Amino acid sequence: MLQRSIFVWLLVSSGLAWYWPQLGMSVDPFLWLGAPAINGLIIVAMFSVGALLPVDELKQLQTRWYSVVLGTVVQYTSMPLLAWTAVQIARPAPELATGIIIVGCVPGAMASNVLTMIARGHVSYSVGLTTLATLISPLVVPLALKLTLGKDVPYDGMAAVRLMILQIVLPTVL
Repeated sequence: MLQRSIFVWLLVSSGLAWYWPQLGMSVDPFLWLGAPAINGLIIVAMFSVGALLPVDELKQLQTRWYSVVLGTVVQYTSMPLLAWTAVQIARPAPELATGIIIVGCVPGAMASNVLTMIARGHVSYSVGLTTLATLISPLVVPLALKLTLGKDVPYDGMAAVRLMILQIVLPTVL
């Protein structure tokens, strides 16, 4: 049941967060508790995704592990390069350029698995890509960001590694 309704909850919560400031409310629950609460919610969400992975789908990947590795390599090379290229062509403001590059360097997440399931795609492959990309993200993402952001943007790679291990890798593995 939860797997079937997660897409609806993603849409509802995203829409509510997007329109909340326009409602004129004096308290914003999306900012009320601050970064520690958001970090905790990310940990809970990643743990939930890991807990919902069907074991039989993961077993299917034993015969097609090479396609998951190849897909992950393609994802971690093409997306940062495409983001960097878009920034070079469009020349947006530095803050927007940094955001575009960060989005290009970070791997897919639970939404891609949910959308694959809704589209009746190969969910175990999507889960495999997401899982492998998540597990190696503390190594690859800081390197990709360092290579694509340039020297003008201050970036603490070790802090990113620690944060990604705590917020993403550990909850998913657990």
